[in-house]
Amino acid sequence: MTPIVVCGSNGPLVRELRIEGIDVKVIDISTLFSINPCRIATNLFSLFKLWHYSVKMRIDLIHTNSFGAHIFGGIVARALGKKTVWHIRELTETIEDTPQKKRWRRLIVSFLLFGSAFLADKIICVSNAVRDHYINGSIGHKMVVIHNGIDTGRFRGDEDTGYLLAELGLGAEDRVVSIFARLSPWKGHHWFLRGAARIKEQVGRARFLIVGSQMDYLIEKDYEEQLRKLARDLGLENDVIFTGFRNDVPALMALSDVIVSTSYKEPFGRVILEAGAVMRPVVAFNSGGHLETVVDGVTGFLVPYGDVEALARKVAFLLEHEETASEMGRNARNWVEREFSLDRLLNGLLGVYEELLVVL
Repeated sequence: MTPIVVCGSNGPLVRELRIEGIDVKVIDISTLFSINPCRIATNLFSLFKLWHYSVKMRIDLIHTNSFGAHIFGGIVARALGKKTVWHIRELTETIEDTPQKKRWRRLIVSFLLFGSAFLADKIICVSNAVRDHYINGSIGHKMVVIHNGIDTGRFRGDEDTGYLLAELGLGAEDRVVSIFARLSPWKGHHWFLRGAARIKEQVGRARFLIVGSQMDYLIEKDYEEQLRKLARDLGLENDVIFTGFRNDVPALMALSDVIVSTSYKEPFGRVILEAGAVMRPVVAFNSGGHLETVVDGVTGFLVPYGDVEALARKVAFLLEHEETASEMGRNARNWVEREFSLDRLLNGLLGVYEELLVVL
């Protein structure tokens, strides 16, 4: 089996793959959801290029990873009589866009799901939450859940964190509560900040890290400033640190005592696995994929969505009961190694490929 990678735009992933010596073909499918005539013409030309490249490379199976790629890959695979696998990683409710474009996107996605009965041989969902969001009678038999996996060698829990204390202005006695997520409204940073205000009342040495940056395509361009203003209004301007985008996430997680996830209908929640791998307990809203990645009371706590008081109580409890927090962290590491390893993910994918290609 020889993998061939096609990306829809020339971004960071392309550079990283090429650094690893992997050949990557870039075919522009970055803006499928557009009614602009020039964009439509570009997409048709890209569809032809993908078909031509697939014929040239003599592909047997196309595995797609985004809504646009599903359409392009599905059409080309059917034209060539080849197999196709759709890998669904998102929920339409959490995609940032204008209200008008959201309506257009929902229409396209509805058409896409209808088309999946003809264009997809297998549909991989990253969680039961994603599967349940999209399932219908015509495609349910094609769906399989394969959870994401992480590299537990990269996230270990023994990372060097000494340099971060001085850089972030933290004291050795400070207790650190962190959220790791891009700055986007559905990630729920406002819940995190409101919870932080209540945690601070109970644990005076608590400090709070917001790790992540705002994406250029977000509709609310001033979202970060909204969050900074909320922090000031809550009296947390000296206790909340906005780190921006970071490449040292494993170290920042190891620096944290508790990691929080406040997303609305998180499709999966890789951050929770990374937190578990560094042996840190998580407190998360009981929404979406969180129900599959957090074992309530064992690897962390789940609290009702939007319940700031419950969120604050559980975080404060973990900060005040270090032995319990450490035990949950160890449990989380074992849980991740057993259920969410890269080997488990790869075996699941290979199993799907073998099922589809066995007749070739």
